[in-house]
Amino acid sequence: MLTRWTVENFKPICGPVTLELTGITAFAGLNSSGKSSVLQSILLLSQTLANQILDRALILNGGLVRLGTFDSVHNDQTEDGFIKIGFELSNARSLSREQGRFNNSSVYRYRGLVDSLKGIKVAATFSRCRQTRSGRGNRRS
Repeated sequence: MLTRWTVENFKPICGPVTLELTGITAFAGLNSSGKSSVLQSILLLSQTLANQILDRALILNGGLVRLGTFDSVHNDQTEDGFIKIGFELSNARSLSREQGRFNNSSVYRYRGLVDSLKGIKVAATFSRCRQTRSGRGNRRS
């Protein structure tokens, strides 16, 4: 289960901002306070992790969300040249019980490892594309 989400330097979020998530989480706040930006950061990371193109570290424009360029999503109030997105998963034991329903021998091979996990923490930092000598950078990000 997704239990924590962290965002820094993304759109209006200067951060770092860490949100504790539960079974049901509601976002409430004033206009332009970052509610949609949190959801967009989740979609952005999902679309990036599903990417099969290894030379594109951050997929800003894809099937889930279209955000433009790095400069359009980077918080302009900070001098830091990066965007950081992180998350934490917990309750790995319930995941292994769900996987145990499948008749795949590889699931059972790793079941002991999954049972011993208490959680997974991931943090990714993305910075603006650097230009090459020819002036061509990774413009697709």
